[in-house]
Amino acid sequence: MNLPKHYRRKTSKRANVLIGYLPVPKLDCVPDKEERRRARRNLFHQCLGSLLKPLAEACENGVEMECHDGGVRRMYPVLTAYVANFPEQCKFACTKTTHCPTCVVKPGKQGDLQNTDYRTSNAIMDAMREEAEKGSAKFRRLGLFQAEPFWEKHIYTDIGCLLTPDLLHQLHKGVLKDHLTKWAAHIVGSAIIDERHKTMPEYHGMRHFKNGVLSVSQWTGRELKEMAKVLLPVIADAEHEVVQAARSILDFVYLAHSSSLTDHEIEAMDKALHTFH
Repeated sequence: MNLPKHYRRKTSKRANVLIGYLPVPKLDCVPDKEERRRARRNLFHQCLGSLLKPLAEACENGVEMECHDGGVRRMYPVLTAYVANFPEQCKFACTKTTHCPTCVVKPGKQGDLQNTDYRTSNAIMDAMREEAEKGSAKFRRLGLFQAEPFWEKHIYTDIGCLLTPDLLHQLHKGVLKDHLTKWAAHIVGSAIIDERHKTMPEYHGMRHFKNGVLSVSQWTGRELKEMAKVLLPVIADAEHEVVQAARSILDFVYLAHSSSLTDHEIEAMDKALHTFH
């Protein structure tokens, strides 16, 4: 049963169930640095494997459940999503941070407009076994590291479809702040960007950045969203292509926050992405 977001976000509603804590040991007792990293990764996957073992067994063998109509049916629940930031996604997917944990795009090409195949659990496990036996060029090409991934036991789960987008770090911090804002500052001028934020009239529901935005070192998610609201008018007098590119990526980000997307909205996101590139 899918619970509405306003229930899931309230602790008092008890919509979420804590099933365990994951240890974060330093393992200083292991002298070799690479072996220490590998031990920490294996511990992470072993702990998740233990916590989710009942789900893996139910996924493979099924479990009888009573439905709302009173009938008893055999269900096969599957692990469908893993919500984490980028470093945690890489650890989950057994992928180096220089590579994408979701698809097989080459390092340094993540920002290019291209269709790339998703990673698959079978391909990852085959590359790991080949690397352990005789060495594997595919293992290095995929940017993998050796581990014992717990998701191998979840037979109906594929790694490429499991990881959810990290909207805060990937879109708001990565695309808007670290890319779009710096790009706009380079074109319009850093001093002008800050001056326009400082002199913008205060308005109800809009944050006033009295010290500008380029000197801020620590951003919260709310502040990043407030900056996105005023970014377009700040650069409104720039060249048409600059404004068009900024607007298209802002449209993409706002659509990405929808709780559900229609085919028309997905087409709009695809169009906005192509316009930006």
